[in-house]
Amino acid sequence: MGIEPKEEGSSVAGPTMVHEAESFNYREDPTDPEEDVIKGMVIGILLVVEDVKEPLPASFNDVALVTEQRIVTRHLGDVPNAFVNLMGLQYMLNLDYPKDLKYTFEVIQRLFMGIGLDSCTPRVHSLKNKLLS
Repeated sequence: MGIEPKEEGSSVAGPTMVHEAESFNYREDPTDPEEDVIKGMVIGILLVVEDVKEPLPASFNDVALVTEQRIVTRHLGDVPNAFVNLMGLQYMLNLDYPKDLKYTFEVIQRLFMGIGLDSCTPRVHSLKNKLLS
């Protein structure tokens, strides 16, 4: 069984907009057990596939959320659904964003999803003004 995790990110361009380090990470570990793959993962989306030849398969055997090196929910169906659940989980449990992607997650939550829009940090507020001008 192959495992393809996506850790701490939504897009490669996201961190660049708010001047953060490029921390988007994509790994393909075709034979590693889940415990080894999620080791060190602060927050992320775990994509599980079997016997796939393409670098980015169209369907997955399982899509799961990982927080603090633990799988917290499984069977989310697809990546967009998993991502929305990840953002909701962070908001509901009041989890801190990973330090190296703090502003990226804040932009996604506050500007794109409209959650807590009136309590942006100055950096994100500045980006909002630039996007709206």
